[in-house]
Amino acid sequence: MRRVLLFAFFALALPTAALASSTDPIGIDFSVVPNAGSPGFTGSNLQHATAVNLGHETYMVNGVGPGDQSGLSVGNSVSLSPQTITFGHGDTASIDFTKSWTADGNHFTETFTSVTLNRDSGRNSLGLDLSGTLSGEGITEPITAILSFNQAGGGHHRVNWAMTEEASTGGVIPEPGTLGMLGTGLIGLAGLARRKLKI
Repeated sequence: MRRVLLFAFFALALPTAALASSTDPIGIDFSVVPNAGSPGFTGSNLQHATAVNLGHETYMVNGVGPGDQSGLSVGNSVSLSPQTITFGHGDTASIDFTKSWTADGNHFTETFTSVTLNRDSGRNSLGLDLSGTLSGEGITEPITAILSFNQAGGGHHRVNWAMTEEASTGGVIPEPGTLGMLGTGLIGLAGLARRKLKI
């Protein structure tokens, strides 16, 4: 009986301890725009583009959201690589695109491996929904971003773009209530086992 109760205690205590020591996901919520250069695309128009070019120059933060924990401020620089993202004619594609920065002595990298294209906004605009992973000092968590291209004024005008993002939560961790239910259930099973042994 003591063994069963001890097992129930550890089944409750150990996950709770893991919950207390787990690293909370950080929030990433800032936007990036080209600082110079000439962004462009491959295709008859933006809506039907098969690749986009970010401009081969520098990129800077132009907005920071209220919950952002990137350590960046408006005007800071970030690195994007490669400058050309190729995705073909389809609505989804695999890509290899990274964004990185250093802030407060910590280096962060966002590695995007897939893209879903939003081609429904018109001939002079294109949205890229990027999915990947944010990594840094003791951090690995999912990340999503939107890269929006447009040609305000029509097809022969300058191409502009902006990139916004927000980190989603990390791995699923059981809530304390769920852990409590698990422990209570195991203690109940221990009681049933005790009664059975007495009979």
